[in-house]
Amino acid sequence: MTSTNQLEFKGSLKRHPVDELLVEFYQKGLTGSLRMSSGDKKSIAYFDGGNLVFVVSNAKRHRLFEILLKQGQIEKKQLAEVDQFTNDLHLAKELVEGGSFTKPAIDSIFAFQFSEILNDTITWDSGEFVFSASARIKADICFDFDLQEFLSKRLETLPEIRMLERLNIGSERFGLSESADINTSGLKPEDAFLLSRLSGEVLTADMLSTLCGMDQNTLVPMLYRLWFKGLIKRIEWDSAIGTEETEKLASAKFELKQSAKSFEEERAKAEKEAAEKAAKEAAQAEAEERQKAEKEALSLEQYLESVENAATHYEIFDVGPDADIKEIKKAYFLYAKRFHPDLHQKNVDEEIHQRVQNAFTETAQAYETLKDPEAREIYDFKLGKVLEQLRESGGKEAKLTKDDLDITGQANQAKENFDSGYDLLLEDEIEKATPYLARAAHLEPENAKFRAFYGRALSFDSKNLRKAEAEFQAAVKLESKNATYRLMLAELYIEIGLKVRARGELNRLLKFDPNNNEARNLLDTLSQ
Repeated sequence: MTSTNQLEFKGSLKRHPVDELLVEFYQKGLTGSLRMSSGDKKSIAYFDGGNLVFVVSNAKRHRLFEILLKQGQIEKKQLAEVDQFTNDLHLAKELVEGGSFTKPAIDSIFAFQFSEILNDTITWDSGEFVFSASARIKADICFDFDLQEFLSKRLETLPEIRMLERLNIGSERFGLSESADINTSGLKPEDAFLLSRLSGEVLTADMLSTLCGMDQNTLVPMLYRLWFKGLIKRIEWDSAIGTEETEKLASAKFELKQSAKSFEEERAKAEKEAAEKAAKEAAQAEAEERQKAEKEALSLEQYLESVENAATHYEIFDVGPDADIKEIKKAYFLYAKRFHPDLHQKNVDEEIHQRVQNAFTETAQAYETLKDPEAREIYDFKLGKVLEQLRESGGKEAKLTKDDLDITGQANQAKENFDSGYDLLLEDEIEKATPYLARAAHLEPENAKFRAFYGRALSFDSKNLRKAEAEFQAAVKLESKNATYRLMLAELYIEIGLKVRARGELNRLLKFDPNNNEARNLLDTLSQ
């Protein structure tokens, strides 16, 4: 083990196995982060007073959404509704606030996730670790995890040959742990007897062998198990952090910077936003009622003419582009109530009825586009582009017509392709997903989401990494403050070994989203 400064310690996982690091840090009551790596595999465990409070890994199978999908506790449709579902804390918060899970249920899933990560990490027989006492995690994102129970289960799987190899009986001495109680029920008689020999004494293995009448092949595994359980302490052993360094850490003072908003702060912010939204809706209520009364007085012929002459979806409902979806929904259902083709099948001639069918079909298509936030965003973008082209070609007098804005079919086709590709991507059907996502990106090249997930599909093929980079860069250019897309780009750079570029993207992300824990964790792994 080497110390780069008084607060950071580095070492080899071959010399200091992960499970022994967990035992040591728990028994010494350390606080800080333990970053571990073995080749491309990386994980970080955060301690607070010896308690393990958070664990993160760079393995996809350890992501919260992957665990929930595998356990059948969530559907892919629910994930699609969460913008940054790859961010574990953000996803957990959205699921709790949306009523899909209780806080205790989410906490238990995090405990399962931590166990899965640790069970994987303790199998690493090579690699490096870095313990940093200054890299701490905020209390509001700490979780209760029973590390003692985890270590007890681990101890049951350890072969005695490992225990014999790990204790240096020639130089180590052993004493009773300050917290040990030899009268504790549940101890095996031979364990209680061995502990009684250590009461008030510090002895070598040879001394204990003589006192207890045991050969060392029997004694050493017993000593190892009792140390693993925290009942005895090892003295003058090859620990990751020595006694003197541990005492310095205990007396050091730290000035911690806030790394994440508390759930209470976020809840207060959400309540404030909800109040502002309610006030805005109340202010619009009177205007909506007036519009409703005017629309109710609309005749069938007026409805047909208004739809037939409407150049945009918004003109069909007689609203502006900034209209709230509730206002559009009210207009649509009013039209459905009064002008649905079935209501006029018998009281108008065939020609008029055909006009009614055409008008209502167009009305329904417009509503389907505007009620979907993603489809509406695409429509608004295209509408803006068409208006800009008209102004450039015809000046201020140019007037928009239906022929200028035939984008609904293409937008719907792009969305259908994306939805199909996205579902296949979640099922790890990468080869099948790629053509769908490619078509979506081709049909809607200005849609950042389509470009980003097409890039994600390409990134699974080593031959297409440069193409994937281009798609991610396009997505980031379209939405420069979208944390998800920048994370995708950073992860790609890490995969292809461009760590400097990865750091650049992560630092740019943290400038506009300083509380993004996933970005900070990736930066931590790059620092190793």
